[in-house]
Amino acid sequence: MITEANDEGRMLSLQNLFEHIHENHKIIKSLFVAESMEMFRVKAVAYWRGAIQDFLESRQSEKRNMANKSSKANKSSESGKDSDVDEPVDIVIPADILANHIAMTLINMIELCMGKNLKYTAKEMDGFFQVMINPLLKGYL
Repeated sequence: MITEANDEGRMLSLQNLFEHIHENHKIIKSLFVAESMEMFRVKAVAYWRGAIQDFLESRQSEKRNMANKSSKANKSSESGKDSDVDEPVDIVIPADILANHIAMTLINMIELCMGKNLKYTAKEMDGFFQVMINPLLKGYL
């Protein structure tokens, strides 16, 4: 369900998920109006949070490995040089916090989609999601 970046610049593609929601909107909508809504919401957030966190951590691990290789190459070429300039410190959002934010955004979008009686297409919903999430992911990954 979670796919990596593609030619269209999407970091996480969820168009298939939104298509599934459109195809099964009556069943899914019943989950959002039933007494079981809160249970469904908790389970859905937990599922998506875990999947997104795994994705983020694997990509972050790849990024660290590449940075370590690059850093070693730079250190060997810069040996003997002194620098009085402090390197900027990057503040990195922990994967669990970012994953929770993305999962909650996704669930809120699904709820909105159900409440608007599928006013937006799956492609539009995926596009909205991309606009909100991609800047965060680009900064993280």
